[in-house]
This record gives sequence, C-alpha cells and structure tokens, in this order.
Amino acid sequence: MFKKLRKASKRVQAWLSQYDWAAIIGSVLVLLFLLGVLTPLAHYDGDQQLQAKAYEWVWGWLTSAAFWTAAFTGILTLSTYLLWRETERLAEGGERQNAIINRAFVFHKQYAFIDIHDTNGTVVARDVVHTWENSGNTPAVRVTSHISWQSLLAVLPDNFSYPDLGDRDAAPDKMIGPKASIYSDPIRIRQDILNAVAEESVHLFMWGWTEYNDAFDPNVRHRTEFCFKIWASVHPDGKQATIGFRHWGVHNGYDETCLKPVHT
Repeated sequence: MFKKLRKASKRVQAWLSQYDWAAIIGSVLVLLFLLGVLTPLAHYDGDQQLQAKAYEWVWGWLTSAAFWTAAFTGILTLSTYLLWRETERLAEGGERQNAIINRAFVFHKQYAFIDIHDTNGTVVARDVVHTWENSGNTPAVRVTSHISWQSLLAVLPDNFSYPDLGDRDAAPDKMIGPKASIYSDPIRIRQDILNAVAEESVHLFMWGWTEYNDAFDPNVRHRTEFCFKIWASVHPDGKQATIGFRHWGVHNGYDETCLKPVHT
C-alpha cells in the first residue's frame, strides 16, 4: 500500500514539474475571465439594445484603470512566483550537486603485509592490514567495517553468501576525516596456507564491507563492498614471498550496487 502511494506521489510530482502550478492557476484565471466576459454577451444575444449595453460595459471594463491595475498585479504576481520556483529549483540542484561532489566516500584502497618470524628468522605467517580511505571533502562518521577470509579447495561458487567470519569490528562507529584513511585490524594468514596457494592446491579469498554516514544526510547509511582472490609466490627458503590481490565475484560495489543491504 505504502509503495503504491509513494509511486503515485512521484508521478504527481513529475507531472507538476512539467506543468507548473503557476501555469495551471494562470490558465484557470484566463478561463474564468473569458467566461465572465462572454457570458453576458451570449445572454443578451437577440436583444440588440441590451447586447450593445453589454458590449459597452465589457469595453469600459477592459479599458478601465482598475482592469489594467488588476491585470498588471496578476502578471507581476505570477512572474514573481515563477521566479521564486525557479530560484528554489536551482538552489535544490546546487545543494544536491554539492552533496554529490563533497560527500564522504569510503572505499578499500590498499593493503600491507607484515611478516611474522619465528626465533630462527623464518616467516611463519603474514599479517594483512587493509586501508579504508575517505576520498570525499567531508568526514565519514559512524564507520563500521568487517573483513573475512577463507581458504577453499575450489573457487567461490556463484551462490556464495559472503558471510561475516571471525570477530566483529573491535572499534565500531569510527570517524574518517576528509581525504584521510584508517587501518583494519591485522588478519593473520599462516605460511603453510600461503604455500598451498602458491602451489595452487587451495584458493584463498578475502572479502569485506564498510558502512558509514556522510555529513549531508544523517538518515542515509552508505555501504561499500569488496572481494579479492589472493595469489602467492613463495621462495624456497620461506623467508620471502610475493603476494597479490585481484578483484573477484559480485561482492564489489557501493550503495545501490552492493550485493547486500545496509545492516548497521
């Protein structure tokens, strides 16, 4: 029911944007004026003397100062109203454009690796730290994010649900300033898993999301999603490795293009 009412309201608004209320009111007033002038002339059709008097009355009214004062006032009022409506539309368009250009936009920018060594100096794991950046000119507030990973024997199926695995964000409702960045909690991946990825015996995937508010509309929650497939090339000594990411699957988007709806 509410969806139908919203659709009907949008259709009415679209119709009014094409045919301004001022034009509608002006057309009605002109119609009423014509009816007021033509009705007495038609009423006395057949009585030339009375019709002549009616013509004289109408002509006297059309040439009177009162008529032209009223007509000028009406035209001035209509012009002022149209100017106000156009100014209001330009202001609304400017506000929307300002929000589009300057609002916060948070996305996954890059990642860094930290080698974890044992007492012999051998790399036993890698900590992956992700960077969330706000490219907008205004702050992003109430920023919450989560990153998951999983190693599989096959690539992600088409119906994969991209669940939130592991611990939730330890510090939700963060703030990212304009043109600033924050870092995720480190995600530790054992070296034996990376060795298996390098040997192509397993597939390693990492996906995540962030949700936040901008400074223009506190009632609108934004969302950004990502998913990567991790590849690795490990040296025989186990002390060095080349690791990379490439986008994978449908869990990549922002706002309306996201796979999942906002839920924080």
